[in-house]
Amino acid sequence: MRRDDLIPAGEGRGIDVALQRADDLDNESLQFIQDTLEKQNTVKALDVACGSGGHSVRMAITGADVTASDILNRGDDIKTHAKAFKVSEKVTFKMADMQKLSQHFNAEYDLIVCQRAIHYLPYSQALTALTEMKKVLNKGGKLYISASGLHSELSKGYWAKENPIEERFSLLEEGMAKHHDILHPVCLYNESDLAKALKETGFKVEKIFSSSFGNIKAIATK
Repeated sequence: MRRDDLIPAGEGRGIDVALQRADDLDNESLQFIQDTLEKQNTVKALDVACGSGGHSVRMAITGADVTASDILNRGDDIKTHAKAFKVSEKVTFKMADMQKLSQHFNAEYDLIVCQRAIHYLPYSQALTALTEMKKVLNKGGKLYISASGLHSELSKGYWAKENPIEERFSLLEEGMAKHHDILHPVCLYNESDLAKALKETGFKVEKIFSSSFGNIKAIATK
């Protein structure tokens, strides 16, 4: 697929990868939905930083009742995408800041997916967001989360590369930022950084790994 065919997530927050494909972390969340539906009648999923709802719709098709949430107003995009796949009744949208999730949602979700978003927050704010995600998960619920990687190509020319995670927040090198449409400061992670953030906010890390591109992905349990 040519890069010109890719759809921006909006306002300089990268490419809406979820509209193009499901990655390995997405697929693990779908498997969790399938496995859980064998034990109970319903599964409730929250898609944080949902973009246009690519993965929200996949989770609904798999059988989950999905709340799609984003800091931008994605309601029309979500409605259109869900209608196209005939799952409109299983997907709802609510505009919310990931640092204030518990102001909008109850502790009712069996899983939360938050892909390619947490790195847009300084580390201290990321801890707040993770704490909020934990608040709205059921006991034993799972979090599927990813962050842009410190050892990916995004780090080329990234001046905060050598800073500790608590101080690692800056713009990408200009050419790299334009290429990936990432126009905001970011905090790039390595595996130990993301594991640290999850543990500091009370999650139990089940799995953490790097993609072939170098992004960091994790599955954690409340």
